[in-house]
This record gives sequence, C-alpha cells and structure tokens, in this order.
Amino acid sequence: MLASNEKINTDSSKLTNLPYGPNYTADFYKDKTDLKLPPEYCKKLLDHDLAVREKELSRGFPNYNRMSPDMQRALMDVHYQSNAFNKKRPQIRKLHDAARQFDKENFCKALMRDDSKRPDLKPRNEWVYEQCQN
Repeated sequence: MLASNEKINTDSSKLTNLPYGPNYTADFYKDKTDLKLPPEYCKKLLDHDLAVREKELSRGFPNYNRMSPDMQRALMDVHYQSNAFNKKRPQIRKLHDAARQFDKENFCKALMRDDSKRPDLKPRNEWVYEQCQN
C-alpha cells in the first residue's frame, strides 16, 4: 500500500532534523522509517545514476571509451565512491595525469585509496587494482 503524503512528510522531517555533522552510515537509517521503495523503482534510479556518471567519466577522461570494461568498472567504482573529478586532491590529480599519459600502472595505483588508517579498504583496493589490470 502506498504511504500517505502525511506519513512521507513526517518521516522525511525526522530524517532532515537529525544533527548535522556526524557521518551517518547507511545502516544508521535502516530503522528510522518503514517507508519502502519498490525494487523496480530502485533499479531505475541506479541505472539512471550510473548512466549520468558514465557520461561524466567520458567527459572527464577522454580515453574512457577506449579503456577495457574492467578498467571502466574500476574507475566507475572510485568515481561513485569518492568523486573522481575533485582534481584538488593529489590522488585524483595523479589519476587524471596517468589517464592522459596512458600510464596504466600509475592509473591503477591512483585508483586505490589510502588503507593505512582504514584496513577495511584493503579488500576494496585489491579488487579495484585487479579490475584495472584486466
């Protein structure tokens, strides 16, 4: 059954009035509302978001369309998770420089995030590097 506008507004208000500043994880919101989106709608949203990001990657990395699908997938992961267009960050500058120079090894290394303070990133970095090398 569809939620009423009142229910949607009430739950939305609860979420928007949370204190600003904490880094809320996705799990934090799990029990904050019982509103659910249909799976088909979620898939459409995801497909649309990925299509938009793919266009951004094509514009931001002129050789994106010549990369292997695995390299594209690795770059998409980084872009989706950390905004691969913030060239002020040294890692992202290295990524763009390596892409312009067709330097696959340094490109793949630049995709990896610093896991020295977050060991949980190690498996993610291994996956990204492996994808990029294919």
